[in-house]
This record gives sequence, C-alpha cells and structure tokens, in this order.
Amino acid sequence: MRLRITRVALAVGVALMLGFYAELAVHAPATGQDLRIFYAAATTLREGGNPYDAGQLLRVEERLYHPRDAAARASLAGNPYVQGPPLAIALLPLTGRAPAAVYHGEALLLVLAAVAAVIVLARGSPALSTAHASRRALILLISPVTFLGVLLGQPDALLLLLLVAALSLYRRHALLAGFILALGLVKPQIMAGPLLLCGLLAWRRGRVAPYAMGALGGALLFLGGSAAIAGPAVVTGWLRELAGFSGATVYTQVDISSLSTLYVGWAPHALSLLLAVAGLAAWTTLCVKRPRATEPGNEDQTSARNATAGEPGEHWWFLLGLAGWLLVTPYAHPHDDILLLPAAWYLLERGPYRGRAALIAVLLVLSWWLLPMTSLLGLRPPLLRGLGVIPVALTFALLATRRPAAATGAATTGLPNRAIGSHRIAL
Repeated sequence: MRLRITRVALAVGVALMLGFYAELAVHAPATGQDLRIFYAAATTLREGGNPYDAGQLLRVEERLYHPRDAAARASLAGNPYVQGPPLAIALLPLTGRAPAAVYHGEALLLVLAAVAAVIVLARGSPALSTAHASRRALILLISPVTFLGVLLGQPDALLLLLLVAALSLYRRHALLAGFILALGLVKPQIMAGPLLLCGLLAWRRGRVAPYAMGALGGALLFLGGSAAIAGPAVVTGWLRELAGFSGATVYTQVDISSLSTLYVGWAPHALSLLLAVAGLAAWTTLCVKRPRATEPGNEDQTSARNATAGEPGEHWWFLLGLAGWLLVTPYAHPHDDILLLPAAWYLLERGPYRGRAALIAVLLVLSWWLLPMTSLLGLRPPLLRGLGVIPVALTFALLATRRPAAATGAATTGLPNRAIGSHRIAL
C-alpha cells in the first residue's frame, strides 16, 4: 500500500512539473533565449563574418529577430557570443531554418543527453535496484536545473554527459577520458575545473601521460578544427574574448551562481578580479595537495591502504573538487549547476552519510533541486544575483566537513554521527 501511494505521488508530481514546464516553454520570453545568440553566431559564420565581433553579431541579430524597441536592442547588445567556436560551427548546417525549429531540435538533443548521462550514472551503481534507479533518475531529470538549461538552449546537458563519461573511463581509458573532456572546453569557465580534476585522478593512478595526450589531442582538434572551418581570425577572436572576459560582461549578467554573486556589482572592478583570482588559487592549491601519487601498478594496494586508514575515495574527492570549482569560477549560472547532478546521485544512492548527516544530504539535494526555480520565476534577493550559489556552497561544505562513512558503518572523520535510523533514505 505504501509503495502504491509513493508511485501515485511520484506520478502526480512528475505530471505537475511537466505541465508547469510546458506552460513556461510556450509563454516564457526566455525560451530559446541563448540559442538565439548561438544561431546568430552561426549565421554570422555562414556569411563570412566573425561572431566575436560584437558589431557584426548585433547586425545579424537585428536582421534575424527584429528588436521592437531600444530596450530589446540593448538586451541583444548586452549578451555577446562567448562560447567556443565549435558550438556555432555545429549549428552551421541549420542556418536558414526558422530559429524556433532549430530550438526544438536542440531541446530534444539536450534532453536525450541528460537521459544518457543519468543512464551512465545508474550503470555505475549495480547495487541499486532498477525500480529505485528509475525513480531517482526521473526525479533528477525533471529538476528545474535540467529544465532551465533546456529552456535557454544552453549545452550544459551535453557537458554533463561528457563529464560522467570521462569519470567512467579515466581508470582504464585515460586517453579517451582526456580527449572527450577537452571537447567540453566550449565553455572553459565551466569545464576547465573537471579537466584538471580528472587529470589529477589519472596522475594518482599513474595514468597521467595517456590522459594528457588525450586532452592535448582534444584541444588540438577543438582549436585546429575551428581554425580550419571558421578561420584563424575566429579562433583569435574567441581567445581575445576569453582574455577580456573579466571586463564588463560579468557585470551585465544576472543569476550568477558562484561566489562572485557576492561581490560583482558593488565591489570595485580591481577588487572583484583580486577576489576571483584568490578563489581560483585557493581551489587549485587544495586540489593539487589532496591526491597522493601512486606508483604505476600499485593502485589496488594503495586503495586498500587508503580504505583501511579511513582515506576518502576518489569519487568523493572529485565531487568535492567539482563543487569547489563551481563555487569559485567567476562566471557560472544556475543551469551550469546540472554538473552537480553526479553529486546529488552520490549523496542519495551510495549512502555515504548516515543518521543526521543523511538527512542533511537529502535536504541539500532538495535545495539543489528547488532553488533554481527562483531563476525561472525571476525571484532574486537584492544583494545576490540569484540563489544558485546556495546549493553549490552547501554541497561543498557538506563534502568538505564530513567525509563519507567507512564501509563498516563508522564515520571516518567529521562531526558526531548520531544515528536516527539504521536504514538508508531512498529516493
């Protein structure tokens, strides 16, 4: 009876959320908003222009979208194309079609990418029953974090797929893991962190050489392919855009979900840069100091020693570093927090936290699930550019202050673990 009630409640909840999303997708002005920028960039490329030239891009956008007034034109001018050239190149075959039709196709692709990423996560959890895995996958897939990226047309679901695929490959196929993560540098402010974290794990396992070769190959394909198709001037324009990204662009954005939301807008520009650099330096230092180098061939013995000594696992360390990266990168939005989906899965499925910590983990996942809804509704506190930073900060704090419980059930370090029940919380 209880199982039947749970299934009915889940079905009703999913139906309500999907209905809400459908209503937003049809009527929200933000539907396909970012894809329109990408599509205009591809059209600029098709016409032999440079999408990183703000004037060229704006002229194409005005021709395509016919802004009604000065405010609409200013909105176009305030949102330059900053993603890597491969994103615009991928849309080249679709230029000339109606932007709405292109958006529908891309939205379907993003949904399929998110589904594939969750399937990869589920395949890495053989102890979880099919029914539990399906329910958990459905709950995470219909989160506002996922929907927000699809609504805007952002490629974050594809980046999530690259991330979880690399995590499943780096132990045995380090070269391939490095290659596919390098392709994700279409959004370097989001994917540079995972690329470094996975490289440190490969170094710990004595696999850094093939990983570095794969990452270098992916970067060369990324840059060389872009130069061959779009032209060297476009690649140079993108690199120039990255170099100048610390300028006014961040100041014109809303819904920043990293720590920069605390100081962008009120702190002087020089101080903001200093705070951003300090955060990135602290993150890099912590990440480099954390993993231990191992001799090639001794990974199993080292893992056994670490487990006996209560050392946290690689999965925990990677997710800690990932949450830290999303916290300190100067430019991240709530839809970028879909990269924390592996952390949500880890906290719910593996049962690394017990007792009070388990309840905290579940509440934390709920905050990751719910708070981006404020971005969809346009609710922002006066001192923050959105609430997306809260679940990122809480995830990092929990992982940093409370290591996972050992397999025997005893907590290795951290706060006292007062059990409130011997069962795991299953979602």
